[in-house]
Amino acid sequence: MLSAKTKKKNGTVEVRVTFPAESFRRLEAIQAGAQSTLTEVIKDALRLYEAVLAEDGAGSTFHIKRAGGEIEPYEIFSSDG
Repeated sequence: MLSAKTKKKNGTVEVRVTFPAESFRRLEAIQAGAQSTLTEVIKDALRLYEAVLAEDGAGSTFHIKRAGGEIEPYEIFSSDG
């Protein structure tokens, strides 16, 4: 569930999101690893997701360079449709 309410004072929007408990646990683990606020983690995730969607839409492919130097294709979005 997602709901939003505009805050007119500073132009920001307050958002209320309902997560399954496991998803929220994962979000908290990311927050701890990033040593950041939940808001910053979500904002960073949105920026990253937006960039990846743009690259995917432009036909780009994604690869991972492993610690040993190997470069492998990395499927972010399922090709199932």
